Amino acid sequence: MAAILDLPNESFHITLVNLYFRFINTMSSSSAGKCPLCFTTILVKNFKRHCDARHNSVDTKEKYEKLLKKLKEIINNLLCFF
Repeated sequence: MAAILDLPNESFHITLVNLYFRFINTMSSSSAGKCPLCFTTILVKNFKRHCDARHNSVDTKEKYEKLLKKLKEIINNLLCFF
């Protein structure tokens, strides 16, 4: 992968991977993100309540988990820019 990205060396690549995982692991239930359906800013810990109150289309556990995963991906993408 280092050759594909044209990175200076393997240790630099390892450092980038470690930084990425550090960002992923810093997300907590108090992290804020945008709802994938209405783009309202909400906390992860309030997402279930938000879906129950605002989105009738989220009527199964599978739909909720899919949207929660998407919300976390949005937050992780935001964290990677810092």
